[in-house]
Amino acid sequence: MATLTLMIEICRYDSKYAAKFKRYVSNLVRILKNVLQNSSNADYDVGGVKDPFLQVKMLELLGYIGQTSEEATDEMSDILATIATNTDSSKNPGNSVLSECARTIMRI
Repeated sequence: MATLTLMIEICRYDSKYAAKFKRYVSNLVRILKNVLQNSSNADYDVGGVKDPFLQVKMLELLGYIGQTSEEATDEMSDILATIATNTDSSKNPGNSVLSECARTIMRI
């Protein structure tokens, strides 16, 4: 979480760094897929959503990176579609993840 927050603030401060972070998109997408598929650790579930705080931070960072790179946008399109269709919107944690997913899609 701390690393993601630092990377987001760097991108907010100067957007040229977002282009430098595009090499991490495949790793971020892989980690996000693991968060969504891994059901073994219930400690981070909030309202039935798997680690919504981490998902929101990762989506926010992907939005900044996707603004500067079409290749990065193509890499993250599948995970964005998965999140948008499979997240439960009946509770607040799901709504926050869906809201950030929509913001990410609009950014890229």
